[in-house]
This record gives sequence, structure tokens and C-alpha cells, in this order.
Amino acid sequence: SKKWTNNERRLRNPKKSTQRLLDLSYLKPSELRKARTTLIREDQTDSLNEVLMALKQPKKYQMDSNILQLTPRFDRNGVIRMFGRLESTPFLSPEIRVPVILGKKSRVARGLIYDFHMENNHFGSYQALWNLVKQKYCVIQGLSMCKKLIKECNYCKKKFAATTARKMGPLPFSRIPDSRRRLTPFAHVGIDNMGPLNVKNGDNMATRYLLVFVCMITRAIHIEVTVDKSTKSTTLALIRFQGRFGTPNIINTDNASNFLEIAREMEKLKAIFADKEINWTFNPPKAAWFGGHFEIFVGLIKKAIFKSTPNIDVILNDEELATLTSEIARMLNNRPLNYVSEDGIDTVLTPADFILGSQKTSEITCPESISRDFKKRYIFLKKYLDNIWKK
Repeated sequence: SKKWTNNERRLRNPKKSTQRLLDLSYLKPSELRKARTTLIREDQTDSLNEVLMALKQPKKYQMDSNILQLTPRFDRNGVIRMFGRLESTPFLSPEIRVPVILGKKSRVARGLIYDFHMENNHFGSYQALWNLVKQKYCVIQGLSMCKKLIKECNYCKKKFAATTARKMGPLPFSRIPDSRRRLTPFAHVGIDNMGPLNVKNGDNMATRYLLVFVCMITRAIHIEVTVDKSTKSTTLALIRFQGRFGTPNIINTDNASNFLEIAREMEKLKAIFADKEINWTFNPPKAAWFGGHFEIFVGLIKKAIFKSTPNIDVILNDEELATLTSEIARMLNNRPLNYVSEDGIDTVLTPADFILGSQKTSEITCPESISRDFKKRYIFLKKYLDNIWKK
């Protein structure tokens, strides 16, 4: 306060206690240091009274073991500090070498922590805030104090308040297996197009697309490579898919821009498969979230291809692209569907367990007697597959 400052100035300059000296509108650095020392010393008298008495009369009072391991001692100003292993380090500041000890109920500690929080612009977690504080001060139970202060900060409450969570809508009937029927994998399937991808066959460049099949019950995926997004290519891909996994009962596709362009062709597809009792459903136009069960896998496939194979437009041909997509499907089908425990004792359920009864592994390697050119291409493809696994 101003009264305390004027008293200190009179005591330090008894012969120069003029009105000009007392009316200074700012505090000198020496006055700030002395004020901080006095404030900390008074605060330690309240929050660390037992430690204070134990240091003054060690034979009469015992110190708490948690405080004793901090090796507390008085400095020349009567402030309790922690004298640790950095005590004799000359190039560190005194605040780091011998930090001030503050009690868990210290008001000064609370103010200092809030000051650090303000200087950090309310950014970071309570661990980051505690890391800043403990560089200069040793606060008893300071981590919990930082956590409590951030929780009580009005600015943080308003800025980082959790928004109201919307209630999840009911699951579509196609996502729930019918207990009255024995359903196989891909009995309920969602389909989406992805592309284009450029491939090189010899000296000719060509465009390819991917047709992604996602089982809406087991969450397994299958990828077919198509020449384009026409009705003919889509039909041939569906025939290949049917030959591998059987005829699905329900097919669901979205109405993104690519499907809107071929809406009439998609109606023809519905007529083609009508005799096989396939229920073909379309999501509402411009509502991609209705196809979230397969859109998320399209994103994963794009991430795997474009992040792991930056030069895919130049170095892969049709067969290598088919191999690449097959390996991507294998890796995604080996992902866990349930919680993976840290000890690794529990068995993990994967989509591959529903398809094959066990997880898929890639055990075929390039033979040693193969030609050098083929082996070189194989090494390139193997490198990209390894990158996909890392992604």
C-alpha cells in the first residue's frame, strides 16, 4: 500500500524524507523486491507456521516428513527456501537454485499462480501452468492448486465451456442385425465412390476410381478398382463383390455430386437387382452425414494413399494399385473393434474375424529368383505399404 511504501522510504532515508520523495508515483526495483520479500515472509508465518517453529526450535518442534524432504532453511532475509541439489549452481538465478516454499493454503501462492495464468493468456492445461510456477516457487500441493484455479477461472469457464451435446438419433435399421435371420458379412453394405487416381501402364496414363464397400454391421470393408463411375463399371464391380461375399440384402449409397450426375443410371441399377431382393436405399441429397458409416472409411483410405504414396500418379500401374487397395483393406479389417487392454491378455475382436474367422496376415513375399525389374517394383510397393501401416 501507499502508507507502507511511505514508511519504508522514511526509514531508508530519514534525512531526505521530503515531500518529493514521498510523492513518487512508481516503485523502485529495490522497493519491489523488499515488498515481495516482506509479503512472502508474512504469508509463510500463516501458512507454514509449524515449519517456521520447527526451524527456529528444532529440538522442541518436529517437522512434517513431506516438508522435511524439501530441506527447508532460512535465507538471509528470513524467507523459507528449498535448498536442493541445484544450490551450488552458479549460472542459475536464485529463484531456480533455492525456490521459495509456499504452503498449500497460501494466499500469495494462489495469487502468484493466477498471475502466471494471466501472463500465459489463459492457455494450456494445469500441468503446463504448474510447470511455469515450479520454476520459481515450491508450492505444497501446487498441482492441485493449479487445477482448482483453472477450474474456478471465470474467463476459462466462458471461453472453454463445454457446449450442449446433442442427443444422438436412433440407429438406422440397416445398422442392426436381424436376430431372426442368419446374416453374413456385407449383408447390409454401404457403397461410396472415391477418386480419381492416375495410373501408368507402360507409357499410357489412365484414370481409375475406387468403389468402397463397408459392412454396416461388422464394419468390415472391401475395395474394388473401377475404370470410371459409369453404370457399366459400377455393375461389374458389384458383380465381382457378389462373387466374393454373396448378394447383399441392403445397399445404401449417398447422394453426393458424383451420384447426382448419374442419378438415372443408379435407378437402372435398382431395376437390375430388383429380382434378387436387394433393397437399394439412397441418403437424402446434400446430407453427407447420413452416410457417415462409409464416409469415414473413405477418409481413412485417402489418408493412407495420399500421405504414404505422394508420387502415386507416376509409379503405380493397375496391378500395383489393386494390390495397394487390397492391403489397405486388410489393414483396416485388422483394426480392433473393442477396447484394447494395456496388458494385452484380452482377445481383440476385428472385422477380419467375421470374414475369415481370424485376422488376416500378409505372408507372401517376393521370391529371390524373380527378375530385377519386378523386384524393384515390388520393393517400391512394399515401401508404400509400410508407410500406410505407419499412418
